[in-house]
Amino acid sequence: MKKRLKWIVTGIISLVLFIPLIYLLIFISKTMNSAGTHKYSADNTEIHAVSFEAARYRPFGEEVEYQFRVASDAMSTRSELFIFQGVQFDPFRKSREWGRFRFAYHALTNEEELVGSVLFTPRDYRGQKQTTNCMVFYSSNPSNQISRCIFTVEENGELCTVENISLTKKAFVAILPDLGEKDGVLRKFVKAEFFDLDGNLVETME
Repeated sequence: MKKRLKWIVTGIISLVLFIPLIYLLIFISKTMNSAGTHKYSADNTEIHAVSFEAARYRPFGEEVEYQFRVASDAMSTRSELFIFQGVQFDPFRKSREWGRFRFAYHALTNEEELVGSVLFTPRDYRGQKQTTNCMVFYSSNPSNQISRCIFTVEENGELCTVENISLTKKAFVAILPDLGEKDGVLRKFVKAEFFDLDGNLVETME
């Protein structure tokens, strides 16, 4: 009787440990680490890019991190962007060591565009959408023309400049957050202006 009880207890403990392990293995198989996002981008590029510059973004007050990969080797006159959403295995949700990513979005400019843009809504770790949106501007910047950008938005009917970003790398990602209504403020995108090293305006997006 004692031996049988021992086997039952052992079986229950093994099952309790085994099920989370299965879920963990499934989670790992369907997600990727930071280095894996580069491989995914290189494997799925439509412009035959080889290298991708990485940028990370975490919405204010949120646990979820996003990673952006923009083609950086100027193999094409077009720019290409991959967006990855951070995901967590729930028992280790607050541990950055367990942070992994899954593919979220792909974008590609046309031949004439120096800069591309994507409007997207960040999500929390449960997959729930935020109440505001982000605009992501990206460029492979093949001629190294762009070194600075300025964003203009409208907040409750008043125009204001909200960003003045120095772009220190050739390929870049610039993010304009909190578009929509938040804390009683309605923010709308008006325009983004991009300048070269001499301060000349080379691209405007409205």
